[in-house]
Amino acid sequence: MKLQLTVWERIKLCMVVGSIRGVNMATIRKADKALDVLELSEEEEKAIGLVYLPTGKIRWKPDTDVEYVLEIKDKEAAHLVRKAFDEYSNWDTADRKLILRLEEKLGAAPKTKGEEG
Repeated sequence: MKLQLTVWERIKLCMVVGSIRGVNMATIRKADKALDVLELSEEEEKAIGLVYLPTGKIRWKPDTDVEYVLEIKDKEAAHLVRKAFDEYSNWDTADRKLILRLEEKLGAAPKTKGEEG
């Protein structure tokens, strides 16, 4: 899976994959492979001015206009990212446009009954 992600998209996918609960060791290994690609390196964090706040939130330079080209080569890890994205239930509707754009980048998900147009 090749992806071109903004800072927000990359961080959000890390949060989504990192929030998977109740999993077995095989899933942990797949998530590890995905997060190895998605997580920012120390150098990348410094370049965008990433700061971890005491509240648990993060921020970065507002003028950061970086897009990262990443590839999750392991097909099962890539599938896990897409599945985790589809099943994530803690989205903020205020971010809907960013979320929908990220969904496009991840590729089409199967439609469920009632969503078909």
